[in-house]
Amino acid sequence: LGVIKSNKPNVRFAKEAYGDHPRQVAQVMINEGVGETDEAAPLFIFLHGGAWGSGFPTMYRLISLPFLKRNFRAAILGY
Repeated sequence: LGVIKSNKPNVRFAKEAYGDHPRQVAQVMINEGVGETDEAAPLFIFLHGGAWGSGFPTMYRLISLPFLKRNFRAAILGY
């Protein structure tokens, strides 16, 4: 038997409000390999579809995975 290695990053999740409405939140994901003060880390921002009436940012976290693996920070905005 071999050892199964995962190439998934360890990710910290946070929910940050960007407006007054309860749905105006960003799901923010940071690869733990990126320091909190690392200003050089690029940011990937994703606005999900849904005709402004359906869907939630948490439904689209997997879209961020390739960027998180490359030490981007990611934010998926809800509306």
